[in-house]
Amino acid sequence: MKLGKVDTAEIRRHMRWARHHSGRVARAVHRHGFSTRKRVIASLVVLAIVPIVLVQLFWSTTSLLPNTYVGSVNLSNMAKDEAVTKLNEAYEATKVPVYFSDSDEVAVQPTLGNLGYTIDNEARVDAYSYPFAMRLVPYSLFWYQFFMSKGNPQVARSDEALVSFVNERFGEDCEFEPVNGTVAYIDDELQAVEASRGGSCDPDEMLREFRGVGAQLDLAKITLTGTSTAPEVSTADAEAEYDRLVKQLGGGVVLMVEDKEQKIEKKVVEPWIEYSVVEGKLVAGINDEKAAAWLSDKYGEKYTWDAGTTTIHLVDYAEKSQDTGKSGSALNNVSTIGEIEKDLQGAQKTARLMIDSIAPAIEYTREYSPSNATLSAVIKKFASSHGGSYGVKMVELSGERRNAEYNSTKTFITASTYKMFVAYSVLLQIEKGAMHWTDRSAGGQTVSTCFDKMLKLSDNDCAVALFLKVSYPVVMADAHAIGATHTNFVRGKDLTSTAADEAHLLSLLYTGQILSQQASRDRWIETMKGNVYVSGIPTGIPGVVVADKVGFMDGLLHDAAIVYSKKGDYVLIIMTNGSSWGNIAALAKEIEAAR
Repeated sequence: MKLGKVDTAEIRRHMRWARHHSGRVARAVHRHGFSTRKRVIASLVVLAIVPIVLVQLFWSTTSLLPNTYVGSVNLSNMAKDEAVTKLNEAYEATKVPVYFSDSDEVAVQPTLGNLGYTIDNEARVDAYSYPFAMRLVPYSLFWYQFFMSKGNPQVARSDEALVSFVNERFGEDCEFEPVNGTVAYIDDELQAVEASRGGSCDPDEMLREFRGVGAQLDLAKITLTGTSTAPEVSTADAEAEYDRLVKQLGGGVVLMVEDKEQKIEKKVVEPWIEYSVVEGKLVAGINDEKAAAWLSDKYGEKYTWDAGTTTIHLVDYAEKSQDTGKSGSALNNVSTIGEIEKDLQGAQKTARLMIDSIAPAIEYTREYSPSNATLSAVIKKFASSHGGSYGVKMVELSGERRNAEYNSTKTFITASTYKMFVAYSVLLQIEKGAMHWTDRSAGGQTVSTCFDKMLKLSDNDCAVALFLKVSYPVVMADAHAIGATHTNFVRGKDLTSTAADEAHLLSLLYTGQILSQQASRDRWIETMKGNVYVSGIPTGIPGVVVADKVGFMDGLLHDAAIVYSKKGDYVLIIMTNGSSWGNIAALAKEIEAAR
């Protein structure tokens, strides 16, 4: 048995003295004629009593005796200051079992500390003494404490703290939700956390009952009039999950790094573990931030490097050569964390470090052949012989890959063709995750709905809402970044562009040189195929599929199209001021015939 804090060197000295003098006593017994049997008994008595009495005489006055208990709190052999701390904590952590009248299950168990109690056992413990007279009684060290008065603690209670706790935990109206049992990392270890029932009760009755609770280690239950609600996850469920998790986790998580097994130690993984409730069951998860920081620190340097750049050389939007850059590498912490979660959930026995290959960035160099004289002459002749001003650009995307133009760099107010640039910026935002199709836009409509209405119906409310959602500066910056540098969108001023810039935009769209996802490009083109205003280019080339966006405002009439001709696909932009839809249709017909 562990003894109190005594001077062991002093005890050893006295034990040697006791053994020496025990021998002298034994010899004295022999000289006085005691029988052999009596001499043995007397010697044993001396040897049994003297050492323990010496221990008792030198037992520290600042240590409690063995077998010292206050209620169920074991204070045996503790220094008094440590015993005070332990006893104070035990009182403040003592739970008050609260039941509701409709159930025989504990609803909640606040502690005395929760109820505003401050409990001090210093004077009480200091009064625990071991009198000198009792120290002389053999073996009193082990039984005197049973007869010693244990006294009572000094108690203070803050009613303000009690009311604050009740309002915060149960609400001012005593309407509170159940709390699920769970498993959590608390005080440097995983623990099963108790559940508690929700309920509805009389707040005045609750306060009255709590005020009547005494500062004791063993408390009687409180029963409140009211109804209670069971949690989805009980304490038993939490304890069962804790047992399963401990068994599953073992010494840690086995992580496959390339083709080698490594172990993430248990002490590393435990602080990451967080639980959620899914369909009434506890599901083990991982704190993304903590796990990602550790993974990056452990593996980031070895498995992360930047990708290079692939340069694609284009002539008239067609690839002629390519200089391929090196791929990069990056940890996929999200997927790795998912792997660890599956391991903790018991879905697999080994997790895998997920590493992504990063494709090199793509840059383009562009060259353009001189305009085709024949086709350009057709356009010029038509523009010269028909009223109004024209800006025209045609780019063949297959076959001979000719291009033709007339005043293609002339600046026009865009009317509604600016909506193509808005569409591009919206798709960029969606690909980045900064915007979603389900986000709300004009009049509560989704971005998806407004995107379609903007391109099919030329809906102005939707276009303006999306323009503002992305912002004017961003839309213009996106246009300039792809080479449409004569396109300018400044809020409060006319929105302007050129036939060349709009042809460049649609040529990049068709050839897949803008946007990172084919689904984005398909969505844009298919939506423009549904344009309802077809008096321009589609009328001039009947029977041919056209994906176009028109613009009309005052005397401005524009049509920007991808034409899917049997002779080969091409982009055709016709911007006019003071012309007509009939003239635009006629020009489209002449260009198609001349190809």
